[in-house]
Amino acid sequence: VAVSAFIPMDQQDQYQAVINHALEAFEAKDYDQALTAIDQAKAIFPRDPFAVNLRGAVLTKTKDYQGAREAFENALALDPTFFPARFNLGETYFLEGKPEEALKYFEALRENYRDNELLNFKLIVLFHATGRGEDAARLLKRMPYPGEGPAWYYAQAVSAAVAGNKSEAKKYRNTALSLLGEKKCELYEETIRESGLMK
Repeated sequence: VAVSAFIPMDQQDQYQAVINHALEAFEAKDYDQALTAIDQAKAIFPRDPFAVNLRGAVLTKTKDYQGAREAFENALALDPTFFPARFNLGETYFLEGKPEEALKYFEALRENYRDNELLNFKLIVLFHATGRGEDAARLLKRMPYPGEGPAWYYAQAVSAAVAGNKSEAKKYRNTALSLLGEKKCELYEETIRESGLMK
């Protein structure tokens, strides 16, 4: 992850090291250490939306969804175009078990990001979760194959599972994992677990 170009040159190396430490702690699920490192980064440069968004991601993992939303909103105040924070803000509603709110948010977000594969996958999941299977099928038909990541495979897997075809769902999911690896599929795996649609 590259640090913001707005950070003074003489502080970039120090800042990058602190951010890297925060990311390592986050990946290791050491959320207290991640927050400490993010605070250190903020002391060096308080206006980087990446670090503020990372704080929100950590708070999401600790289920402090209100705190996470505040962090994502703060990141967007620094940079309204910062897509990770815009996406993550909607994700808090999904993780809180509020699919209708999440769907409303992501549908509005899609007006500006129609070709975003992760966003389209999330919408397909939410359409199924809220009983709008026809909308899910319509959007699924528009998704390019194979796409740039796991989105198409997981969208197919969820749709097959909802239709009662568990073997087909498993095939799509395993193909994505085999072709792209667990790391690239991690967010998609988390989404299908949280949705309960592929039990």
